[in-house]
Parts: sequence; structure tokens; C-alpha cells
Amino acid sequence: MSAYGIVNTIFRVSTRIFLPDLARQMEAEGTFQLDANPVGALEEADYVRVEDNGADTTVFVFAGLDVLYAGMARFEFQKVLRAIGVEANFVYLRDCQRSGFFVRPDGEPGGSAFYEEVINRIKGELGSRHHIALGSSIGGTSAIYFGVQCGFEHIVTFGAPFEFDVYTRPRRVFRSVFDIKKIFTEPMGYLEILLVTVTAGWAVRQILRRADFDEFPDFVGLYRAASPRPAISAFYGATAWPDVEQAQYLAEFPEVHLRPVPTGRHNS
Repeated sequence: MSAYGIVNTIFRVSTRIFLPDLARQMEAEGTFQLDANPVGALEEADYVRVEDNGADTTVFVFAGLDVLYAGMARFEFQKVLRAIGVEANFVYLRDCQRSGFFVRPDGEPGGSAFYEEVINRIKGELGSRHHIALGSSIGGTSAIYFGVQCGFEHIVTFGAPFEFDVYTRPRRVFRSVFDIKKIFTEPMGYLEILLVTVTAGWAVRQILRRADFDEFPDFVGLYRAASPRPAISAFYGATAWPDVEQAQYLAEFPEVHLRPVPTGRHNS
């Protein structure tokens, strides 16, 4: 057995033992394995899946960093969208480098321009008139970024961050760690916010180290400058306090509909 095979087996066995619910969900989504080729040359099928249903609307789905899934890059929302039965084409974008799409699938910088070209090419190939961007966490931030850059009509986000230091400010870290009430009333929400808080700083440093810029784009500024601005439906946990603070960055725009959900979880 190869080294990858051994590590993948250990991952699958340990996940089944310690995180059985997560193992079942990943298995149902067809993502219950480690990435065999996270760097180097990749085929397009490794980072994009297109479902052409001959519809006039196309939904582009942007994956997040998946810190709640052992940091594995996945195609997200497939099961949910199929269950809903939306009449649309679907384009699932997988962030192989877990970089907010700011690094190319092969690990090189220049991800923004690369994925923008991919998205515009697929838009042209499908020929649909209406385009929606969808994403959770930093996948939601990517949905806004590419939704603006590629001229989408509507963007749907879940817990999207715009200023990453919201998670790492001492005041915010203190509140997330010592949210005693949530430990007892919503322990999964407490753990999710704590995990995002702990990993946010590391994730930002890793992206900046590998991308072709020294600081992130001003996502809200890009949206403010867009003409026309795509409509945004921004969902977030009503008691996921960092996400509540993030959502307020969009409160000034009449095109944005803030949708608090009665949960303290980051994955709202």
C-alpha cells in the first residue's frame, strides 16, 4: 500500500471511531477520503463539476476552507441542492488549496484571475441568462468576490467573513472562549465558533504566504463600487457573535437582505 493509502486508511478509521456523524455525512457526499494530489498539475474535473440541465439559471457554488471537515477540500452543497430539486444548472467549485480561491489549483499564486476566467468561460458555455453565487464561510466571501467580478445577479451567503480579525481580536476571542451559556445550551455552536476562532489567524497567514498579494481585497469596498450591485441574501447565526458582527458590514446596502437564523453555529 502506498503512503497515501496508509494515511487515508488511518484517516477513515479514526474518523469513524471519533467522529461517526461526520464520517457518515462525508461518505454520503462522496468526500470520505484525503486528497491524493493537493499540489501539482490537476485536471479541471478535480476542481470544478458542471451539471448542465439546460436551464436558464446557473448556480455557482464556492467551497469554504472546511476547518470543520479536517481541512479537506470538498465540493459543497451538492446533496442539499439535489434534494431541493431546483431547476437550474449547477457549477461546483472546489478550493483544492483551501485558500479562498486566491491560489490556483496547482498551488501557484494568481487564483483570482484563474478562477474568474474559468467562471466566465463556463457561463459562456452554458449560455444561461441568470447567475447565482452560493457559499458558506469564506466560500460566501468568494461568492461575493466572484459574483461582483463576473457580473452575477444574486449572491447567497452563510456566515461569510469580510474582516478576518473579527475572529482574532482579543475581545472577540475572550467572548468566544468564555461563552459559558452556549456551552450548555448549544455545545456544537460553541465548538464551531471556537474552532473557527482558533484557526482563523493561521488560515489567513497561510493564504497570504501563498497568494500574490500582501493583504486581502476590500470585499465590502468592491461590492460598494459595483454597478449594478448584485442582490445579496446573507444568512448567519443570530447568536454566532463573530458572524453577527461580520454581517453588519453589509447593513448599509439596500440590495442586501440580512437573514439571521436562530442558531449559534457558524455553519448556519
